[in-house]
Amino acid sequence: MIVAFEGIDFSGKTTQITLLSSEIKAKTLSFPRKENKMIWDYLYGKESFRKEASFFMFLADIIDGIYKEEAPLLICDRYVYSTIAYSKVVSFENAKKIVQLSPAKKPSIVFYLDLSIEEYKKRTEKEFLDTYEKDISFIKEVKRRYDEMYKEKFFAEQWVRIDASLGVEKIHEKIRNHLKDYLNL
Repeated sequence: MIVAFEGIDFSGKTTQITLLSSEIKAKTLSFPRKENKMIWDYLYGKESFRKEASFFMFLADIIDGIYKEEAPLLICDRYVYSTIAYSKVVSFENAKKIVQLSPAKKPSIVFYLDLSIEEYKKRTEKEFLDTYEKDISFIKEVKRRYDEMYKEKFFAEQWVRIDASLGVEKIHEKIRNHLKDYLNL
């Protein structure tokens, strides 16, 4: 079973995954993976290559990571949806088609932590931001893409939208309540 956490940067995905993994036995993966130095160098402007390649690098990192894990429950901090939402070169519709044709595994549940742009600005005021995070107009487009994938219930058995401006404990409670039937919580 794959459970994916998605949303724009600073929506609380990592916090919620940390809380959830402290309660249940599950393997967690965060994308892009730390060992993929080329992607991290690209994100922080230390590496440059054709932008068209970035979409496929992010997607390949996810597919490789998922197929290397054989855990009965896998919790993902980002998944193919981030690759689609953050793509600057591959169109939104084409990116979705590529993912559907790829060997990516379809998650059982996607938790979409939906953060408003206003709240995003508050949370990022004093942060060091990467190439993607600095561009507010781009972040607005990313959020719009997430909203559309949520409405379409794109490439997942189930999408669950949670207001990411709620308190940490309230969000965690909603996640637990939703997962209790799946994981005997």
